[in-house]
Amino acid sequence: MEIVDRILEIQKEVTKSQRSFELSIGKTSGYFNVIRRNKSTPGVDLILKINEIYPEFSINWIMTGKGDKYNKGVEVNRVSEGRSHYITKETGSIEAIIEQLAEEKINSFIEAQNKKLTDLSDAISEIQKSLGLKKEDE
Repeated sequence: MEIVDRILEIQKEVTKSQRSFELSIGKTSGYFNVIRRNKSTPGVDLILKINEIYPEFSINWIMTGKGDKYNKGVEVNRVSEGRSHYITKETGSIEAIIEQLAEEKINSFIEAQNKKLTDLSDAISEIQKSLGLKKEDE
């Protein structure tokens, strides 16, 4: 499932029409149809806007599809479909969530690079052994 699919899943949950959802997040009618047709990925600014308007949904889930779909620390009292009124109780800031996601991505990248370096070092050692440049014990 792509980011746009998860966003449209949110849309189906919070409003009856895709058009009203698109307008609620500041996009023109048909925005997601264009995104799908062009096989594009919505930007972080859109995800932050969705989180601002619909804070009950997890940014991590929207971006990666991992973790809980809902933010545990947010309670939403829906008054109308247009959601012009809602009450939230947030336990974390958007910046902290994004920082945590970025840290996880960086750590994952570093781990992958370390694995590549280890594999490369092992390959170099094997080549050196086969050329007689390095003793078996080293």
